[in-house]
Amino acid sequence: MSKSGSKTKAPALHKMNLKPALSDMMKTHRNLLIATVGLSALFLPHELALVQFLIVVVALIFASSALGFATEELSGYYSAAISGFLNATFGNLAELIIGFFVILQGHTELAKASLTGSILGNLLMLVGMGYLVASVSKKEIDLHEKQAETTSTMLLLSVLFLLFPSLLFIFHEETYIRPISLLVASGLLLIYILYLLFSFKTHKDWFAQEESHTPTLSKRASFAVMIASIVLLGVLSENVSHGIEEVANVLHLNDLFLGAILLGFVGNVAEHLSVVTLARKGKHQFVLPVAIGSSLQIAMFVVPVLVFVSALTGNFMDLSFLPLEVFSVLAAVLLANEIAKDKKTNWFEAMQLLVLYGIVAVMFFFAK
Repeated sequence: MSKSGSKTKAPALHKMNLKPALSDMMKTHRNLLIATVGLSALFLPHELALVQFLIVVVALIFASSALGFATEELSGYYSAAISGFLNATFGNLAELIIGFFVILQGHTELAKASLTGSILGNLLMLVGMGYLVASVSKKEIDLHEKQAETTSTMLLLSVLFLLFPSLLFIFHEETYIRPISLLVASGLLLIYILYLLFSFKTHKDWFAQEESHTPTLSKRASFAVMIASIVLLGVLSENVSHGIEEVANVLHLNDLFLGAILLGFVGNVAEHLSVVTLARKGKHQFVLPVAIGSSLQIAMFVVPVLVFVSALTGNFMDLSFLPLEVFSVLAAVLLANEIAKDKKTNWFEAMQLLVLYGIVAVMFFFAK
């Protein structure tokens, strides 16, 4: 999602309101501290593998939150186009890092499930919670017409891209699974690059413009927080990828539920909290764009990048998704399209999205 603002530099720190600046800085330092403390779980004995996993997962959430804050801070120092590109590139970096380390351990099905879960979580849980909170004080919520139409169409297209190879692999020989997956990944990445050009350059006036963000950290401090967050995410994600198989055996969870519901939630929880905050402040016009934009990043940027990276690791992640995954994501996208098409929503539609997410979670839990 692009951000409004001129090409002038952000105001110096000493000119800012110190109260919110100190509050944000303390919150970020707290998140980094909790994530760092979470590393101590790596030294727990093998008998406490489940406890170790839960602590590391919580630490991942706080590290992801710190990374999101650092990305937003950096975007405040650049023009609208550059800040939009930063958010589009680093907005789902947590999912990319988690997926990379899971693939390194050979859990490619788990990695694919986590990507499916991220899209489902964005379109059902995130939108549902955002509009439910926004509907507390409003009978009906108006949506941004042009952006809703454009991004929802893009998302439907990306799901169709993922649907075709899955159908081919289900009903036909899987001889060409690798070249077809690489070809589809290339197409997805190409369309995403064109989408960035479309949304940040040629048709930027079609997209909802958020008010200019005034950073509370210096540019150097923002970079430092980003690097620290990425390092923590890498170390924690590697530990999750090592212990996830044993945790699955202890809790009797399948890869689909573990990846789509647990890891999908972990990678997106920070974004969910920020969207709920926007909705509570009355900025409901950004709920659907953020959710669809994040889902687009997953489907058209994170998925193809992981496909290409996996081809270099020896643990290739193909694009052959389970029929239940494909159907669930397609249903979520169609619902998001209906909401965008109507251009209005309310608390009842929000509850339908949340209930559907719960039903999908139950279906994934019992899937074999």
